[in-house]
Amino acid sequence: LSLTENVDLDTAKMYAEEFWGECYNSMMAYNDAIVHFKRSIAITRALKRTDVEITCLQLLFHSYNKINDMPEALACQKTLLELTERTGDISNESNQMSAYALCFSDMGRYREAIDWLKKDIAIVKSRFAGAQRTNQLANLLNNIANTYIKVGRTDSALYCLRTATALANATKNYFLNAYIASTFCDVYTAAKNDDSALIYGRRTVKMAEVINDINLEQHYCQALSNLYEEQHMPGHAL
Repeated sequence: LSLTENVDLDTAKMYAEEFWGECYNSMMAYNDAIVHFKRSIAITRALKRTDVEITCLQLLFHSYNKINDMPEALACQKTLLELTERTGDISNESNQMSAYALCFSDMGRYREAIDWLKKDIAIVKSRFAGAQRTNQLANLLNNIANTYIKVGRTDSALYCLRTATALANATKNYFLNAYIASTFCDVYTAAKNDDSALIYGRRTVKMAEVINDINLEQHYCQALSNLYEEQHMPGHAL
């Protein structure tokens, strides 16, 4: 690259290390990929190439996730959040904050996840506008409801989901409504309210068919089967 496209040697090395890491990722040799992504990141910082650093950090985060090294994945996500805060891109900043909260949730640190999601909600309320604000809030409220379920706060989860439903309905966001319905199913399942869980489980499956989300449809077909089995309705479960 340096010889053929008149690119300086450090820039060529930066891209080469990133590409080398991606090659190892595709081979599922994640530890090797990590070595090369780190080398590329070191060069990006010397060259002040924040754009490439963000890309490499995202790839590095993926590699750490694959080897289930959640502390390192969390550290990557924290750096990504700090970088996006400096770029002034509020949409990306909000997305990175949600991803940071998800890392805490994946590590079982639910209260910290909730705190970060609340910060994200505050940012969206104060800095977003129009349909983007409405849809982002609905999505965040659905995410925080999922986390409330994990700490046994079903009332808080239901309050968030009712608000999220009203917001998603306002923009006619059928995709969001499908995921909100699935979280309603999870809340009622956790609360042992099988009748309501079945209603929302069936609704989720129908909506998943409409938006052609096979994974969502499959997951809630299984959830419905489990619920019917618990109610001693083997025919429906089958």
